Amino acid sequence: MSDDTQNSRQIQTEEVSDNWFTMLGVPLAVGRGFLPEDTESGALVTVIGFRMWERDFARDPAVLGESIHKALEVAEEWMAREKEAEGEQPAQDEGEAEDEA
Repeated sequence: MSDDTQNSRQIQTEEVSDNWFTMLGVPLAVGRGFLPEDTESGALVTVIGFRMWERDFARDPAVLGESIHKALEVAEEWMAREKEAEGEQPAQDEGEAEDEA
C-alpha cells in the first residue's frame, strides 16, 4: 500500500450480532448481511455502506464477498487509474522507489 496520507481516512466500526440488520428491519441494497455461520466460525465479516462502496470502490461488484485486503487492493488500483486519467503520477510503495534508485 502506498503511504498517501491525503487519501487516508478513519473508519468507525462496531461489532454487532448476526441478526443486526434483521432486527433493525434494514434491507441491504447489495451483497449479504451477517450469517449465523459467521458468528459460529469467528469469521471477520464486514458490511460497508452504499456511500463507501460508491466513493471508495466505484460501485465495483468485484469487491463484494471479497476479503477486506482484496477489496482495498481493488480500491487502490481504481484510485491509481483515476489519478493517471487526471494526469497525476500514482504514489509508489517505498520498495518500488528504492528499486528505481
